[in-house]
Amino acid sequence: MVAQVADTFLACGVLDHGFARIRCEACTHEYLLAFSCKCRYFCPSCHAKRLAIWTQWLDTTLLAPVPHRQLVLTIPTRLRASCLYRRRLLGEIARVAARTVTAAIFAR
Repeated sequence: MVAQVADTFLACGVLDHGFARIRCEACTHEYLLAFSCKCRYFCPSCHAKRLAIWTQWLDTTLLAPVPHRQLVLTIPTRLRASCLYRRRLLGEIARVAARTVTAAIFAR
């Protein structure tokens, strides 16, 4: 499986492994477009294209036309071991974080 993914990645964008001929009807200019491997998460080129398409879909179809915000909250290193064994503590930290973020947003 890994060898197959690596082989398709190495063939991505190489004309010897397949291509399409693109031709403009108006000016008859043409060029060759190499096939892509379509391997998400492994091929940076194909992943970037799929990510761009997905974010455009999110923006036009799923998300409301209002400002959005993303927050990343982390737990200090010293508390991580405690949260691992005391799951209720993790839940309480999440609730405090949610209340704090909500209060900060409404304070603006």
